[in-house]
Amino acid sequence: MTTPTQPPIPTQIIKPAPWRPQVRTPYSKGEQRASALVQGPAGTGKTHFLSTWPNPFFLVFDVNTGTHERLGVPHVVVKDWAEVERYWLRALNTRSLSSLIQSIETEDGSRPYADYQVKTLCVDSITFFANGNVLELGRGGSRDMGFMGWDTYYARLHKLLDAGLKATKSDRPGEETYHFVASIHEDTKTNDAGQIVAILPAIQGKMASHFLSYFDCQFLTKVRSEGGLKCYYLTTLPEGPRQNSKGDTIGGPGALPPLVPNSYQDLAKAWGWEDR
Repeated sequence: MTTPTQPPIPTQIIKPAPWRPQVRTPYSKGEQRASALVQGPAGTGKTHFLSTWPNPFFLVFDVNTGTHERLGVPHVVVKDWAEVERYWLRALNTRSLSSLIQSIETEDGSRPYADYQVKTLCVDSITFFANGNVLELGRGGSRDMGFMGWDTYYARLHKLLDAGLKATKSDRPGEETYHFVASIHEDTKTNDAGQIVAILPAIQGKMASHFLSYFDCQFLTKVRSEGGLKCYYLTTLPEGPRQNSKGDTIGGPGALPPLVPNSYQDLAKAWGWEDR
């Protein structure tokens, strides 16, 4: 099978440390995985963090794939909503994501992901996914979307989120489940005096105020200068006027240090997800 669009063949498939279900975590019961939203300004390490999750596969909605190619992560560039619905929603709903990815063929007939077992689906990014749908429904900005257009936009966003979130758990033995991790840019709201009163996910429409509530947890990317070098970190404890997801942290209030290095493996250590 060939998807409508194919990315350049990555020179390396990154396979982070395997998921270890025997460790005691909020997500170690059965085959349940986590859903997470990674939020931050451009250039703060969102894509890098997603790439460190167990066996990731990226649905890229940005035309710029330089970071994905540099990291060597398995990915496809998704062209439009028709492709999302035809391939990726169907694979999520039938828990056949690994089979779909293994069937991807390049122009020379090779299958670069033939043996790949996906454990994390990465949507990079929700902001570009939303913007692309607004442009499509508004015919590139040539017309107003109207009520029906906005209803269609929200329906598409809900379909993607619902499919990804439902695929994080299963009651059927042996059925595939996936971590569902999405990146999103930031937007700010200011008062009349120009002061920032809220930092929200950068997404068009009325969902921005409650978008985080769909996910189990939220990670905020942060860059600090240390000794003349850029150092990348994560936090789940909001600094200032930020919005929260379902809980303060994935393991409950106070379960995660406010600042950890930007990788899944460092989070696993911080949460006690692996033997020390």
